[in-house]
Amino acid sequence: MAFFENLGGTLAAKGKDVAEKAKEIAEVNRLNGQIHTQKHAAEKIYMEIGKMVSEQREDLSSLNVTEHLEKLDSIQVEIARLQKEVLRVKGVRQCENCKAEIGGNMAFCPECGSPVPAAEEDTPEQDVPARIYCPDCHREVEPDMVLCPFCGVKLK
Repeated sequence: MAFFENLGGTLAAKGKDVAEKAKEIAEVNRLNGQIHTQKHAAEKIYMEIGKMVSEQREDLSSLNVTEHLEKLDSIQVEIARLQKEVLRVKGVRQCENCKAEIGGNMAFCPECGSPVPAAEEDTPEQDVPARIYCPDCHREVEPDMVLCPFCGVKLK
């Protein structure tokens, strides 16, 4: 009977994990949709500028695209903010060198080997359990595991 109780508890925990992951995916998709909308708005502005240049090619000195460029600047700022929010929702950071996504508290990028500065939210005061990663395949593993279930490397 204890087996079935343990199985029920495990299934409930896994169900909760799946629900949380589904919520994360939905949020990332929502943010990516907003990024797409911003990029589309930027493309429209680029086309407007091109049209203005084409129409005023006889006298480009009278061309005033300052307002369009300011709109583009604000769109780029919003895209950067949304991309940062996507990383936050996914629980990862981005390598400053190669732009790879880096999970957890890795000190070096697993893609290019560049040092990764500690994230601002990686403070000891938080009650967030530390994530453990395999030193060989860099996948997240449970803290009590002795061997990596993905590549077999000894963890302890």
